[in-house]
Amino acid sequence: MPRPASIITFLYFENLPAAKDFFTSVLGLEQSADQGWAVIWKTGSTGFIGAVDARKGSIPVTTRGGVLISLNVDDVEVWHEKVKQAGVQELTPIRDNPEIGLRSFFLKGPEGYDFEIQEFVRPQDREVFLPGVSR
Repeated sequence: MPRPASIITFLYFENLPAAKDFFTSVLGLEQSADQGWAVIWKTGSTGFIGAVDARKGSIPVTTRGGVLISLNVDDVEVWHEKVKQAGVQELTPIRDNPEIGLRSFFLKGPEGYDFEIQEFVRPQDREVFLPGVSR
């Protein structure tokens, strides 16, 4: 069975410049493409996130919510400080979830999108979600 080579998750925004600033300045993601009304950033070796101008996108957007964008990182404390220094207002403290071996925090992105920055702490999970990163 063929498998996808990578994934892009597209989020639709009324204010594309604010979204571009968030992904570039707050999260510090590497921009991979700027198509004018859609911009794509690299989140990992085969993962990407895109921001689309809602007026020009491929699908109509009638509702928002019910989506959590989780970014896997190798040091959640460094990321928490980075996002805090960027002035993000709705930022939770780092929480440990020993039941699933995860440390994470949450923040609100542009236009109310929910983001989680998470670090897997179990070696077997790190191997899957943070390949090539050891601690």
